Amino acid sequence: MRLFQLRRQYPDWTLAHLAHSLGRSLSWVKKWLKRFREAEPPSLAMFRSRPRVPTRHPFQVVPLVRDAILSLRDELKARYGRVVGAKPILYHLHHDPVLRQRAVYLPRSTRTIWRILKEAGRIPTRVHERHPLERPEPMQHWEMDFGQVVTPWSFCRSSTGELPFSSIHRRRHTTTLKLHCWQLRLCCCA
Repeated sequence: MRLFQLRRQYPDWTLAHLAHSLGRSLSWVKKWLKRFREAEPPSLAMFRSRPRVPTRHPFQVVPLVRDAILSLRDELKARYGRVVGAKPILYHLHHDPVLRQRAVYLPRSTRTIWRILKEAGRIPTRVHERHPLERPEPMQHWEMDFGQVVTPWSFCRSSTGELPFSSIHRRRHTTTLKLHCWQLRLCCCA
């Protein structure tokens, strides 16, 4: 309203001067002055802001294309002997002569194909059920990792009698376990 009043009082002011006096940007002043020019005669409706939602959706998938995508999923499954994904469906969709004659919008993204298949129930939704583990009482249950256990007979072939720890322990520090020759003989002979 203030811009409308200032424009009527001072018609010779520049747009930059109007923007500065109102504390607004130049693009804001241009936008509202354009709205004032379009609304002839002036009314209270020209001061209301307009919705930013688009009035039309030119790239919306029509039911004909949606049905073609679902039928292509079934046809290609029979042709290839496996469930096909979005890329083959998209390829065959753009080569369909019926859809080309109708001149309807065909999706170009595989994401749109996946969304249509998911909405139609052709892609099952996996439900991850969580089953919490029951924890034992402290010091009642111990767990050990035997991922890289070395058998006793592999020591007998070692000339130095040294056994390196597993690679997990090597990351922290390198330690070797020295075994006496008589212990190795006992292990191998037993």
